[in-house]
Amino acid sequence: MAVKEQMPAVLTFLFSSLRLNNLDSMESYPVFHLIMLLSLSVTVNSMSLSSPSEVEDSISEIISRNKRETLPTESEECAQADVVMVLDSSGSIKEENWFKVLNFTKIILDAFPYGDRGIRMGVIWYGNRADIAFHLNDYNNTDAIKNAIDSKMRWKDEATNTSGAIRVMYESMFTYEHGDRYSIPNVGIIITDGESNRDQNLTIPEADEARKKGIYVFALGIGDDINQKELEGIGNPDSENMTYTFNVDSFEALPMISSMLVSAACEAVVTCQGNTDILFLIDSSGSVGSKLFQNIKDFTIDVLNYVNIGPDLSNIAFMTYSDKIKLEFSFEDGSLSRSSVRRKIRAIEYLPGTTDTASALLQARKLFQEPSNRPGFRDVIVLITDGASNNYDRTIEEARRTRLDRIDILSVGIGNWMDERELMEIATDPDEYNTYIVSKYAEPESLALNLRKSLCNDYDDCRGVNCENGGTCFEGINYFFCLCPDGFAGRYCQVECNIPADVIVSLDGSTSVSGPDFYDMMGFTKTLVESLPFDAVNGIRFGVQSFADEPRADIYLDTYTTKRDLISGISFPKISGGTNTAGALKHLRENMFNSANGDRPGVKNVVVLVTDGRSNNRSATWEQAVALRNDDVTIVTVGFDIQNEYDLMEMQGMTSNPDSLNFFNIENATFDVRVVADNIINAICTDVNECAADVNPCGNGRCINKFNGFACECDPGYSGTLCTKDCDGQMDIVFMLDSSGSIRHSRFIIMKDFIKDIVSLLDVRSSAARIGVVTYSDVVKVEFHLNDYQTAEDVEQAVGMIPYGAGGTDTAEALRTIRESMFTEARGDREDYPNFIVIVTDGISTVNKEETLPEAIISRMAGIHIIVVSAESDSNNLELKGMASPPVVSNIFTTDRYDELPGLVDGVVAAMCDDYNECESNPCQNGGDCMDQLKQFACMCDDRHTGRFCERECTSSQDLVFVFDASGSLNTDFENSMELAKEVSFGLNYYGDRTRVAAVVFSDVAETKFILSDYSERKEVINALAFTAAPGRTHTADALDKTGNMIFSAASGDRNGIDNVMILMTDGFSNINKDVTEDRAKALRESGVRIISVGIGSRVNEGELSATATDPDSENLFFMPNSTYIQPVAEQILDALCA
Repeated sequence: MAVKEQMPAVLTFLFSSLRLNNLDSMESYPVFHLIMLLSLSVTVNSMSLSSPSEVEDSISEIISRNKRETLPTESEECAQADVVMVLDSSGSIKEENWFKVLNFTKIILDAFPYGDRGIRMGVIWYGNRADIAFHLNDYNNTDAIKNAIDSKMRWKDEATNTSGAIRVMYESMFTYEHGDRYSIPNVGIIITDGESNRDQNLTIPEADEARKKGIYVFALGIGDDINQKELEGIGNPDSENMTYTFNVDSFEALPMISSMLVSAACEAVVTCQGNTDILFLIDSSGSVGSKLFQNIKDFTIDVLNYVNIGPDLSNIAFMTYSDKIKLEFSFEDGSLSRSSVRRKIRAIEYLPGTTDTASALLQARKLFQEPSNRPGFRDVIVLITDGASNNYDRTIEEARRTRLDRIDILSVGIGNWMDERELMEIATDPDEYNTYIVSKYAEPESLALNLRKSLCNDYDDCRGVNCENGGTCFEGINYFFCLCPDGFAGRYCQVECNIPADVIVSLDGSTSVSGPDFYDMMGFTKTLVESLPFDAVNGIRFGVQSFADEPRADIYLDTYTTKRDLISGISFPKISGGTNTAGALKHLRENMFNSANGDRPGVKNVVVLVTDGRSNNRSATWEQAVALRNDDVTIVTVGFDIQNEYDLMEMQGMTSNPDSLNFFNIENATFDVRVVADNIINAICTDVNECAADVNPCGNGRCINKFNGFACECDPGYSGTLCTKDCDGQMDIVFMLDSSGSIRHSRFIIMKDFIKDIVSLLDVRSSAARIGVVTYSDVVKVEFHLNDYQTAEDVEQAVGMIPYGAGGTDTAEALRTIRESMFTEARGDREDYPNFIVIVTDGISTVNKEETLPEAIISRMAGIHIIVVSAESDSNNLELKGMASPPVVSNIFTTDRYDELPGLVDGVVAAMCDDYNECESNPCQNGGDCMDQLKQFACMCDDRHTGRFCERECTSSQDLVFVFDASGSLNTDFENSMELAKEVSFGLNYYGDRTRVAAVVFSDVAETKFILSDYSERKEVINALAFTAAPGRTHTADALDKTGNMIFSAASGDRNGIDNVMILMTDGFSNINKDVTEDRAKALRESGVRIISVGIGSRVNEGELSATATDPDSENLFFMPNSTYIQPVAEQILDALCA
């Protein structure tokens, strides 16, 4: 018989053995078709065949001999899969055929690429029940699996419980703990020789359940006893392009079916069913080299193994570029199959040149605009390159334009020279998912599966996403977004947002900001935009600015009208230079928040300033921030990993109040960005108008609505955050802040916070409280004047920015600077408003210390009220008390610890607030007029009465000198001497210049503090009685001598005809020139000076005191053992003087 006459019989044999109906069906199995071509075109022609049966036997031998060559290979055909073989081991199989089933299982195993990049295999065999031979993760190589098949799986010779085996497959095999891999397709291959005879009614339902769990179920029936309906019910339904149910007539024919079964399984797990036009844009520049270029081509082929290609599926085009661009094949060839695409890719030649990525993107964009591009299909570019482009700025711009044309870009960088940030800026957002980096030339194929996930986008990113409040979830490449209905915002539409706003993000692109940080800043901006209810008409408008030496408007408020375009548009190159934050803020105020560029009148303005910290001009930055806030623009600041304290202070200084809600420091960009963005979104969208509440939150004032809060403008007589504090807030206050070396940096911060706490309780505005600050060490610096800032917010932030100085403590110069340079009309001082100095220090002066109290006295005499706050210092410190205004008990505040300073805030505020009328009880006697003062009162007596209450009649006149013993033997008794002098001074009659007072202090030598002609009023004298002791020995004779010769002289104000009186306050133990003390006292008395001696302290030398005093002792000698005697001794002295 001739060969061609035998062919119909041969084909009939093949078709019947494989249950194929026609040649077209056979052609759907390309690998088997290859066998046919090889068999029929080569081998058959060389045979001498006498019958069809001989042809059948010969072809079976050819198929068996060549089965390994005809099976698919790892590099071209099969994607990843988790495969479970389910083997019928029932009695109908027979033992000799069982070994053929096991051998067939090993043939299938060899056909697949095995491992993490290929398949994992598990096996079940069943009879009455199913047993697990091994799980998907039990073995990691094919030899171990084959050994397990040979050693573990004995023929069962039992009934056929197919339903139970399928249930074990989906319940126990495809589980994470047993090796099932996330997102990797699951394949089950059930092999049986008949029909199930246990729980037969459950067989197809169990298969349906497996399909519901996403398992691709293949069914292979062997022999003539198959229940074809059940077999087809087990396998997935066949389609035009895919067969899931197979039959063979005998166990001997199993090897012939293996190639078709493997090919079908490989095709099934190509799950990229999306309708996508994909352009591979391949870098062929000189840096790539021919070897890497070949690897890149192999990589694209590897990727396409996961993509279904066809007229209604994915369409492929290929373009290479260097400094020339070549379209290798276009979308017009839409009928290309995967194999033909592979052939075309392999044929592409390497043409080196420079890397003009920008022009390549431009040409790619034009390609998608041609008629061959299918409407309604996703457009994707896969860009593969080994390095940076030759024009970064142009490349980023072309990528932005491409994305705006609704073309998604996946970036793949291969090699060691690529610019990762450029690739990420080219890619579609989220760029961290759509950019792929391979650092070694040998690795590109390992990315194929990961790229497939982005390319196919067959994972439903909206799965499990709950868009609240009626929002609708839309997905893109590796991301989703919730389209929120009007009035809602947030990533999940969870935030109610009915408030329009014009929001501009300002990005620091200066040299101090690294490239990665700048792109993290842009990523943060995109995250913010994603969650805001972008609506160019009624909702939120969005702009972007970047800055370094100069500001750059990247996106104006009216540039984009859709959120997608806005997000795609947030892509621009980093600029470099200095950090001109001041210029950026000015540019925002003058150019971007401008109606010509989209700013809307009546809509709140918000700036989100993102920076790494320090500007190149702190003061200018601060001034521009204040100007911007004064234009009613809210400033939210976001720091990127700012560690430096002064940089943090500058950031907080720019921020709108409250800092707690409007300042953020991102330490970890991958973790904190979403949290910070959500907080800002909540702030914008949930901004409640607290001023619209039924009850005015400002108890005694006007409520002013602010972003993230409100402010109170208090009525006269009230102050405090909520205007609830009784206080005449109209005052000019200068805080005098000690920044000397003894303070130390950490404590200085606490002191600044203390001042801010005080300011927060005051009604700060131009018509109420005005605030200035001076810092002092050995240098005095005016930080800001009374008229520099008009709100508590600005003052608090200005205080926060003050740097620590260190050095000595020149308190005197600080007092003088405030008096002469700050309490002036030009610097904001108001004539009819009380002046306060609040000194915050840790102790005494160390520079010009002898000038400290005189400067304090001059300041008090100029009408300045001085409050002293001291931490970790002696509360009995004479310098501190000498500086404080009377009554000292109400104007000096001390604490042992810096962290206790907050506890003094209310007391200091109360010291400045005259919340009580001390004259209400009419304390003045003998017709005196009461004058209410701060924490005290003063009685204006007639010309005959004196004393605190006008209680004493005193008409005498005298020139009186207080002489104070300041030697070491008195210790703390010196202060009692000072208080005694003040009490006496209160009782003297200064009316009509009746009394003049001077003061001398002595220890080793005598020192004149003030002379008789210096002061003419009681208040001035009492203010001047404030000086410190100078411990040393006791030179009483010198004090007597200098008083007589220098004070009681016309040059010092001594008057003829007026009694001269000296009040000597000492313990009587002179020890320098002791032998002349009495002689000097006698000479003084003989010159007409009345000496009143007061023994100070518990141990005195009565003999010396008596010898010094004028006779009789009963009228001129007194003793004051301790402070309890101050008042009665003062009364005795005044009785003696006024008699």
